[in-house]
Amino acid sequence: MRHRLLLSVCTLLIAAPAARADQIAAGLVTKVVEHEIYINLGSGRGLVVGAPVRLKRPIRLKHPITRALVEDWVPLGSARVRQVGTQLSMAVLDADLAAQVRLGDRVEIYVEGAAAPEPAPPTAPTPAEATPVADLPQVDPATEEILTLWASMNGQWLDARIAGWERYLARHPDSRHAAAIREDIAELRRLRDLARGPDDTLETEEIGGIAHSAPRHASAGTSTPLAFLIENEAALSSAWLHYRHRGDASYKRALLQRDGDLYLRGSIPADVVSAPGVEYFVEVATASGQVGTAVGRPDKPIAVEVERPSVASVFTGAPSRSSVSVRGTYMDFATFDDRSGERTDRFFMTEADFAYRVTSWLHAVRAGFGSVQGEGGFANERYDEMNRPDKVGFNYGYAEIEVSPQQSRLGIALRAVSGVGQEGFGAGGEARLRVGDPDGTHATLGASRISELGFLSELRLQVDTIPRAPLGFRVAVTDMPNEGDLGMMFATDLGWRALPWLVPSVRLSYQARTVVHSGVGAGFGLVFGW
Repeated sequence: MRHRLLLSVCTLLIAAPAARADQIAAGLVTKVVEHEIYINLGSGRGLVVGAPVRLKRPIRLKHPITRALVEDWVPLGSARVRQVGTQLSMAVLDADLAAQVRLGDRVEIYVEGAAAPEPAPPTAPTPAEATPVADLPQVDPATEEILTLWASMNGQWLDARIAGWERYLARHPDSRHAAAIREDIAELRRLRDLARGPDDTLETEEIGGIAHSAPRHASAGTSTPLAFLIENEAALSSAWLHYRHRGDASYKRALLQRDGDLYLRGSIPADVVSAPGVEYFVEVATASGQVGTAVGRPDKPIAVEVERPSVASVFTGAPSRSSVSVRGTYMDFATFDDRSGERTDRFFMTEADFAYRVTSWLHAVRAGFGSVQGEGGFANERYDEMNRPDKVGFNYGYAEIEVSPQQSRLGIALRAVSGVGQEGFGAGGEARLRVGDPDGTHATLGASRISELGFLSELRLQVDTIPRAPLGFRVAVTDMPNEGDLGMMFATDLGWRALPWLVPSVRLSYQARTVVHSGVGAGFGLVFGW
């Protein structure tokens, strides 16, 4: 009897299957062909047809407090395995998910019945490993709130992360970590745009989420502000304003900024607002990752009428349209000329003018006056008491217009000059070609000629990359001040935006007509703008 019982127990032990458990196999996307993706996992890892596939994208973000780089991931979507090979498997994605997946994205596949690992016995920490509560660093409530929010975002969609940080900034605009959080939001938006693709067409599904009262009319050449009421603040991640001049084929877009928890604000730039009108719609993204339109649609945008401005209206006052400039330049071509005898060769030029910006195409009109006083102008003239250098003086006024046919990226300026000199009435003119932003970095090529004085042609580069410190470089050729020998001039201008409406500047120059006949110069400038 005892032998039979022992045999039955052994039989049951032999027949009982080994404990099995489900596991997750991790791999990478190795190839993307239209809607098909290939994964570096096969039957050897337990994959079978129909197994669920979860797709993730590794990302690197900065910790909101320490700013150290942290490895993280965001979910992309899911699918199922269609074919399984020994080393590779294939899954088919829907069109939206296929557009997002890239080589190197992470893949996790649910595998049923993988061998369960032996559980490790729990071990209690030794006294040396335990950390007394009193020794833990103290964290202030503001930092603790940020760390809690950061931890809650682990594995969340990009839109959910953006929404979380934007809500935090709306409630804590003065946080000492606000600048770092804005940097993180910008990086998250960049990653989201990359995931969607730069040429990704917008969803036309209307998902709502914001309310808006559209303006009926707008003034040409002025920015058009827009405000939107957030109906479900918790669900909204971000919103984009898409706008265009009526008749254009494509839209431009700008991120709408949060104003507290209730409002979004944005504007249509002034250079787009012109007759006959402008069109816009708003795209929103929810915290769950859904993207669609909330106000208008790409094919049925909101239309705003813009009337053509009258001739008189282009001269009405507006911010940053008017300026007064004062300039003075002294150039000496003989500072370093150590040959015997007197080698005088110099002139001093001053100008003052008033400028007014009119429209985008008639960029500016300008009127002013100037004076040039000089003597010499020749490299090899030697002067003494009997042979004095010829002096020249010319006082003049001028009028100038500047047109900008390509929305201020290209400008052409023409100036007419008339005045009185040593020989009586005289005239002159100047032409300039500008390429670039007139208020930022740009290059200017110009040439001018004034009777009795001579000509001056120059190439100037204005660099505005240093905040509040515009820097200019100038190369010129001239025969001034007496229609004399040709000379070269190299100058550097350094400005300082002391106030929003005041920019003083200084100039240092070197000029030469020959190797030995050369010298230095200096200048100043002062610009008042309003």
